[in-house]
Amino acid sequence: VSLNNKEAISFYVPNPNFELITEPQYGVYKTSDWIDFQYIPDGSFVGEDYIQFADDQGNICTFIINVVDKDLYSSFVVDDYVYTSVNEPTVFNVFENDFREDLTIIDHSPELTYAGNGEFSYSPIVDETGGNIFYYKIFSGLKFHEGKIFLSVDDFAPVGETHSFEVVSGNEFLIEHSAPLKGYYFESLTDPLHGALTFLNAETSFNTACDGGEYFVPESSILYLAEPGYEGEDAFEVNYCTPGGKCHIVKIDINVIADDGSCVCNAGCVWPGDFNADGLVNMKDLLSFGLNIGQNGEARDDLNSTAWNGFSSNNWEYLDQTLKTDLKHLDADGNGFITSDDMFAFQENYGKQSKLISKDVLAITETPLILSTTQTEVDSGEWLYLDVSLGDDINPYIDFYGLTFKFSINEDLIDEESTCFTMNDDAWISYDSPIVDVMKQTSPGDLNFGITRVTLDPVSGSGPIATLKFIVEDELNGFRDSDGKFTLNLSLEDAFGYNTKGEAIALKTNTVKVDLNLNNEKINDLKIQTYPNPASDLITIESNKAMDYIYITDATGRAIDAFKAPKSPSFQHDISQLSDGIYFIKVLSGNESTVHKITHFSAN
Repeated sequence: VSLNNKEAISFYVPNPNFELITEPQYGVYKTSDWIDFQYIPDGSFVGEDYIQFADDQGNICTFIINVVDKDLYSSFVVDDYVYTSVNEPTVFNVFENDFREDLTIIDHSPELTYAGNGEFSYSPIVDETGGNIFYYKIFSGLKFHEGKIFLSVDDFAPVGETHSFEVVSGNEFLIEHSAPLKGYYFESLTDPLHGALTFLNAETSFNTACDGGEYFVPESSILYLAEPGYEGEDAFEVNYCTPGGKCHIVKIDINVIADDGSCVCNAGCVWPGDFNADGLVNMKDLLSFGLNIGQNGEARDDLNSTAWNGFSSNNWEYLDQTLKTDLKHLDADGNGFITSDDMFAFQENYGKQSKLISKDVLAITETPLILSTTQTEVDSGEWLYLDVSLGDDINPYIDFYGLTFKFSINEDLIDEESTCFTMNDDAWISYDSPIVDVMKQTSPGDLNFGITRVTLDPVSGSGPIATLKFIVEDELNGFRDSDGKFTLNLSLEDAFGYNTKGEAIALKTNTVKVDLNLNNEKINDLKIQTYPNPASDLITIESNKAMDYIYITDATGRAIDAFKAPKSPSFQHDISQLSDGIYFIKVLSGNESTVHKITHFSAN
């Protein structure tokens, strides 16, 4: 188990026959009964401690406790998040969110200019983009307190060449932007042919379509009115401009659909799967889900509908744990309860957007997300196992709650059907909490991953957390080295960690090199398909060649079934006895083989 040296952690012995035989050296333990124990480390200890129990049969139960260092949060200082556009100076006051304003700042990062009374200014270097982590220190008379300033420099323009939205004929649709930058604005470049545009400034309001309520626009937005009676395509272009006047062209396509007479939500809508209401269904939504599962509120009229539409719903009148959005947005199916059922909408609508989206810009911390493997080379058709670790001995992760990252590889080098991401049974990030983990393929060779705890309690530590595995293919032409090898440069990208406040840090990543052995240039054009997939009982396996042998393994690689296949390109196989989960079917035909991933679920 892992924890930081400013907290306690619970652990549990298997049965009442176990008695303590070795006390911890660097902390104390408490217990209220025979099974639930608590370990409290010394406040300054960093390292490994352990506690041992034994029963009358001689069985030993050992708890190895990894204690990492954590500075106590100051009772006065609160970290600041500041955003400015490229080449634009910014002024901010760190006392605005601190608990005391009467103390003196005695030190700060040299890149900042201090004007007194908590006010700092920062001037980015020419064309600078990216994130910075600065600090300031105060002295309370008893001790020093340090606050961090996370300052991001970017124009935060909408990403993507063209943005597409669906609007009901004769109705309005509000196009918002999710940028953290304040003071940006839009201006017209080309007008739509079958609609009208209204540009709304920040904090202005308009009446929503369904209930006539007043919706306040947090930042500059575009209101599109579709021409009554028209159905079809429309388009227009606008300038997105930073507060300093630097503009970026934004192209917007509109699909105008028929009006069926039902009420159309055009602002403040629930978009199923977009749990944090930032306009995009992506892995960041897992954090909101993990922090708020089990909450409940008012059900909406459109029950059990998780299609990608904006649904009108009354506010639940309290915010999610990250204090950014009303909890109604997590109720994807509209039944008034945030449960695992709402994850179906997340899976179904992953990657869809209802707003203009900007990229995340954060400074990269020293805390690493490490990719590693024991394999130095791999042959085409073999499994490649990649271990994923979070934090290390020097830079552990403090107060972990969620994690997102990407993995990209040339699509010609990976059998995408074989890809599997498995959490370690003893992963420190899952201690004393269920874990929700998701892998989504957004395009060939591009994989997105998300992980969240669900108990509201963070955990601190370092070490291995999961394994990513896939079968390596060789479909590249013209890339062979003279020694018949091709070097795979493998790395994780866009790695972000989150705490229970929804605050993010960018994680340092590394590159792993593995040689793909291409000396044996065997031809393998064996192809199979399975259906239905997912399946509950019978599954049909079809091949472009006669099959010889079939092997079925689970997600960990454990053999489940093996049999000789009929000399036929198609047959059915009963999988009703399998437990629910992901499995891999490997087919052999002569000297050729291929692997296909299937999902099994119980019929009832």
